[in-house]
Amino acid sequence: MGRSVNCDVHLKNQSLSAQHCRIFRVIDNNYADLDPTVFIEDLSSNGTFLNGTKLGKGVRRVLTHGAKLSLGKNATTCACEPVFLWSP
Repeated sequence: MGRSVNCDVHLKNQSLSAQHCRIFRVIDNNYADLDPTVFIEDLSSNGTFLNGTKLGKGVRRVLTHGAKLSLGKNATTCACEPVFLWSP
């Protein structure tokens, strides 16, 4: 996610970094019956906040359903509802 048109999620907000943060999932093949774990990683110097707490550049946290994600100084905010198209 970020200002760059090369990001999968392109946001037109000048307070965001070109590559502001990334959201990714990890699947543990040893526990195939469990849902994948979803993480957010801060790639910015402009601030990525998870439930009101600043992450800091390079910091990763688990992203859960209903989490509040705020990006940048002018706070682009959304509530997280991860959806996956996944088949084992």
